[in-house]
Amino acid sequence: MRGNKPPMFLTILVLALLTAPAQARFEAGTFRFGAGLGFQGSPEGVIFSLGASGGVFVLKGLDVGISTVFQTGGDIPTQFLCTGGVRFIPLPDLMLTPYIKAAGGRLFVEGDDAWTVSAGGGLLYMFGPWYGIDLQGTYMWFFFPGEDPIGDWYITGGLVLLF
Repeated sequence: MRGNKPPMFLTILVLALLTAPAQARFEAGTFRFGAGLGFQGSPEGVIFSLGASGGVFVLKGLDVGISTVFQTGGDIPTQFLCTGGVRFIPLPDLMLTPYIKAAGGRLFVEGDDAWTVSAGGGLLYMFGPWYGIDLQGTYMWFFFPGEDPIGDWYITGGLVLLF
């Protein structure tokens, strides 16, 4: 009787993905570039997002960089977010590797700007030494002048290139 055990090939596949060497270059001096594109439907219309990020590894698994996101559409005002941050990859030798990150910067909104601080983490899945996908979750606080901070969760994904 099989019971509720996962099939053997699925167990082997998951173990292979988690333990396979990434052969990625998370070494000091390696540059990182990422890009993402998103759409969000709402009762007010479609919201369009375009983002890019870049950084350099200053130590193995430690990346310092900048990120930008442009968002417009629907009834929301056009927004531009620019942040600087640090990303730490504690297991840089795996094909599927987690990371944590912290960032801070500025949100430019039509008529009202805010400072931002964020913390979160994600997963990098490297297809080879130079490219992969990035999925992250971030909690971001917005500090508008004269108002209480506003916080919200964001889930994002995109492509990552190393060179």
